[in-house]
Amino acid sequence: FGPSETAVAQVRADGFVRTLQKQFDATVSRYRYTLPENLSRDQIHVYTGDFCAQFTAGTKERDNCWRDWYSSMPVQWDFFGQAVSGADQLRQRVAWALGQIFVTSGVEISGTYGFAEYHQMLRNLAFANYRALLEPVTLSPFMGDYLDMVDNDGRAPNENYARELLQLFSLGTCLLNPDGTLQSERCVATYDNTV
Repeated sequence: FGPSETAVAQVRADGFVRTLQKQFDATVSRYRYTLPENLSRDQIHVYTGDFCAQFTAGTKERDNCWRDWYSSMPVQWDFFGQAVSGADQLRQRVAWALGQIFVTSGVEISGTYGFAEYHQMLRNLAFANYRALLEPVTLSPFMGDYLDMVDNDGRAPNENYARELLQLFSLGTCLLNPDGTLQSERCVATYDNTV
């Protein structure tokens, strides 16, 4: 990210309030690799064969096919291109910051459309209130895969997402005063295992 000289001059001319309003009103940048409108989420998980199998194994075409269609690389290309030139700079920065809080990673999961859908959601809700953001993050199939909700069952629930929701996404581990200091001399837990 970085403002151009033209953008700085525009802020000086418009002032901060008008500049912020323009950013709030700017069209949301879109990742190119989000789920097509004519395709349902159910269809995306139906195995139809390996698209890259048409290319000979070990060739540049086969390697590039995987990178271009099955990895997070296309989403990264979009991100960097739009970060440099997109009109909705404030939204992109807020969405990037939210992505540092509501972390997912390509180390454990992959899939171009999943990355794009998840990060597009963060962009779309960048200016929403926090509660409005927590629900779609919680219900995101991508987050569900990353923080193991996909493995939950009634007999032995996986507590990974619940713990991250409480520790990292919302309450934190210790009761705090409004100024961020501890409410008592030592940490008093904000929740216990029952919660």
